[in-house]
Amino acid sequence: MTIIIYNSVFIILLGYFWKKYSIPAYYLLSSLFALVALDLILLDKHLGFSVLLLFLFLIPFIPRDTPFRADPEKVPVNSQNDYQVDFRHFVVNYLDILKQLESFVGILVYERKFTYYKIEKIYPIEKFQFCKNEIPLSAPLFSALQQFENHINLTTADNIVSQLAELNYNSPLQTKIYTDKDYLIFLFSEKPASADLVSKINQFLQFFEYIKNHFISKGYNDALLELSKSLNNAITKNDLYAHFLRIVKQYIHFDVAFISGTKEGVQTIEKVYSDDRNFLSLEGYSVTENNSLINLSIENRCHLPSNTKFNWEKNYLFGEKKWFLNFHSATVFPIMEHGEAVGTISLLSKEEGEYNDNAIRILMGMTNMLEISLLNAKAYQKMEEMATTDGLTGLINHRTFQERFMQYLQRASRFKRNVALVLTDIDHFKSVNDSYGHPMGDEVLRRVASLLKKGIRSVDLVARYGGEEFVIILEDIDKEGVFTLTNRIREDIKKLEFVSNGVNFRITISMGFSLYPTSGIEKQNLIDLADKALYYSKKHGRDQVNCIENIKEGG
Repeated sequence: MTIIIYNSVFIILLGYFWKKYSIPAYYLLSSLFALVALDLILLDKHLGFSVLLLFLFLIPFIPRDTPFRADPEKVPVNSQNDYQVDFRHFVVNYLDILKQLESFVGILVYERKFTYYKIEKIYPIEKFQFCKNEIPLSAPLFSALQQFENHINLTTADNIVSQLAELNYNSPLQTKIYTDKDYLIFLFSEKPASADLVSKINQFLQFFEYIKNHFISKGYNDALLELSKSLNNAITKNDLYAHFLRIVKQYIHFDVAFISGTKEGVQTIEKVYSDDRNFLSLEGYSVTENNSLINLSIENRCHLPSNTKFNWEKNYLFGEKKWFLNFHSATVFPIMEHGEAVGTISLLSKEEGEYNDNAIRILMGMTNMLEISLLNAKAYQKMEEMATTDGLTGLINHRTFQERFMQYLQRASRFKRNVALVLTDIDHFKSVNDSYGHPMGDEVLRRVASLLKKGIRSVDLVARYGGEEFVIILEDIDKEGVFTLTNRIREDIKKLEFVSNGVNFRITISMGFSLYPTSGIEKQNLIDLADKALYYSKKHGRDQVNCIENIKEGG
């Protein structure tokens, strides 16, 4: 009997603590095992100790509770742009509360812009879609409102609503109008409003402004965060611009974007982003008009127009005014580098008043981030050039040539084209260094490299192979074409004249080449064959070009 009472009390206490403190199953199971072992010891010591030893042996094998891990696929993730949805959600919730107090059936909220009021909120939207999205200040509505006080206006105004909608809308509702310098509010109700309606509307406007500013700030932070992530994935300048404008358009509307950069001291349109093909043709346009917004922004190192208002009669972006007559908003931001304006970003919109103070604030923050990324990209490009180019001649180096030659061969194999590999060597270059000094030898290398680069086509490639040797890759060309091009370069080099300490001298070069696929198809084999042809040219008199195919044929 004692054992039964003891067990009952123990199990009740165990259940209580398990439910109240959520004791893990591991500890619950351990306690029950201990209880059974103790009971058996009291009844039969031998059997009880055996069960206790078995329990101690099984403890390491009893499974523990694992911590809860949320399934990532089931965890809701908020969108980057959810602040707009949240903004509407908060306002609707507040209006629901106000509706219970005042029993109104709808509300319209207009915000003052430049020359018009633009609708910000319709509640509920399905019942009041007849209203105009924008009301110009010249509308009869405002003439009618002038008879009331400037700050607060409350009146039944069905006729004003009809004028607003430009419809013969005979509303059975009582319409209360509230207006101040920033907002215009229409309240539709079925019964007279309470005496404190004005204070309630004031509270609503304060709440509306607070929530709007809060989520505008959230939108600003979200925009910068998303832009930062996006710019981290871009390296080249063009990629940075593309990522920048893609993120900007998610937060600030534009129909056309122009990016200019300094080229030979003149702002030149480098990139155009637009769905209108007519504007794409403006890439490469030189902005020479001193009074254009682009040049004024560069000169003053600030965004323009400064008051966010744009007038095509007084301002123009660049070129001819007729190009941009369909646009009603524009803004230009300078791109700064070490305190100097080196380019601009211009946005154009067909909507009026698009680039307000908040939009300018976001664009300023985004542009600052872009400037930092451009500096990083420029530093990266410089490091990459140092790693891939020869410091003396500016040509790509030997390692980069090996990589690029493989790409040429892969492309030639895919499109069934020829590729020629030409190795060149300056004749008696050691004597140039010995006779005129190494600085003059460096000058010879630079001028030969420059002439080689000018002598090839845009699809070809020239690199410094090492020492006084250069290598040329010629794409989609036959043997006769190689001879024509290389002999012309060889003759041009013979015409170069150098002066050292009053002494004039000239140089010559020897060249040898192999052809893919007639000479071979393997990269190293083609290099070895071209080197063999070069050696043949130097051995048989220098100042000549030879093809490995001709050497084979001539023995």
